[in-house]
Amino acid sequence: MVLGLKSKHKKGAAIKVDYIVHVQEIRPWPPSESLKSVQTVLLQWENGDQNSGSFLTVAGDSNIVFNESFMLPLTLYQKKASDKFRKNYLEFSLFEPRKDKAKGQLVGTALFNLADYALIEDILSINAPLNLKKSGNNLVQPALVISLELVARIALIHHQVSVYH
Repeated sequence: MVLGLKSKHKKGAAIKVDYIVHVQEIRPWPPSESLKSVQTVLLQWENGDQNSGSFLTVAGDSNIVFNESFMLPLTLYQKKASDKFRKNYLEFSLFEPRKDKAKGQLVGTALFNLADYALIEDILSINAPLNLKKSGNNLVQPALVISLELVARIALIHHQVSVYH
């Protein structure tokens, strides 16, 4: 009998995808009286440890317009015995820049699971709710409006994953 690490090999499908993410706007803005003073905002995006970026823009009277795009390459792994893929989140954080803080004051976050959009054929418009850090009873729920375009997809049918216990 051998003591030590147990190794299991799982075979599962995986696909490499390249998306163009077009960040359009946040609307409506401002969602409350307390956020009317926000003039400049920083929107930071993150997908795992390898992919991140940010955009700086001016807040308008009824929305915050970004009109910025970025390429997002990633690998999506299929769940065992299912047509669905494992969760893979793209997270957006909205900051109000401040001189006394490196990133600024966090205003809100929006999150969506890219695995839900693994097999899209056309450009898809998504309204992700922006969850505000300071929420009140009289707030309107703003949404981050993005479009997602799949520009490349490569199937890795029998991708082998090693799991050690």
